[in-house]
Amino acid sequence: MLRRIVADLTSLRDPRTLRYGVVSGYALTFAFSGLVALGVALGVLPWHPLFATLLGMKLVSNTLAWLGLRFDRFALELGGVNVCMDAVVMTGAIEFPGYGTVRRRTMSKEDLVELWTDIRERTHLPVKEGVRIEVIEPEGAAWRVRGDSFSDRAANVVLALGRRGAPRELGVPGEELAKVAYRVIEPEVFADTRVLVVGGGNAAADCAIALAELGGCRAVGLSYRRDELARVRASVKDRIELLIRQAKIMPLFGTEVVAIAPHHVMLKSARGMQQLENDHVVVQIGGTAPSQLLHSLGIELVEKRGEA
Repeated sequence: MLRRIVADLTSLRDPRTLRYGVVSGYALTFAFSGLVALGVALGVLPWHPLFATLLGMKLVSNTLAWLGLRFDRFALELGGVNVCMDAVVMTGAIEFPGYGTVRRRTMSKEDLVELWTDIRERTHLPVKEGVRIEVIEPEGAAWRVRGDSFSDRAANVVLALGRRGAPRELGVPGEELAKVAYRVIEPEVFADTRVLVVGGGNAAADCAIALAELGGCRAVGLSYRRDELARVRASVKDRIELLIRQAKIMPLFGTEVVAIAPHHVMLKSARGMQQLENDHVVVQIGGTAPSQLLHSLGIELVEKRGEA
């Protein structure tokens, strides 16, 4: 964040940038104020004094920047104050009703899981795990939600299914073995073992990073059918490349898993077949969308295919 602030301050030497910052600052402030007022009026957003404090601070800094431009006095300095206030307002805290304030701008997946676990425990939020919802249908003015040995009624249903859905399988011999998993919840479970992560997206890369940095594994391999990771975030790719240089992750690009055995896996590549000693396999190759459930709600899915 500090680099972004420095870059913004440097750009303020251009008067056009100063004027744009003031105009956009007023526009965003009034738009956000309107959204907050609407949310509070409709009862979907609890009022918090922090809203008024942040908006007031932003209006003051923006007005000072405008006065600096208007009278050509301390325009650069006041513009810098306005940029810093943008950083404060846009990276403000998140208020969770019944829990409190969270003041974290970014966090790792492990930190996020820890946060949600803490929220669940402290707010006594009832969570049903291991249940696949198969039917959501109207029942009077509410909804009936049904799944495996599960049935409940709700006034409203929020679909937070993500893009992954049910995990996609490799479809190779040996995939039914207990050593095969489709997610990593606690990397420490894999301590002192040889783990192969299969996949080339952000989920696979995150798993490999967590295992290499936190799992205490004897070896971590990353198998991907293409020759390089082209579908991951830049920050994730940088961490993967660093761990590869540190010999904490073994890159197995251009390979495909063709068979899984109790103590090894078979990989196929342009160079031929390769047997890799292995204790666990983590498959992260995407998922199958819950099409039937969505269609039952009248939600149309449009499938688009491209090279991955």
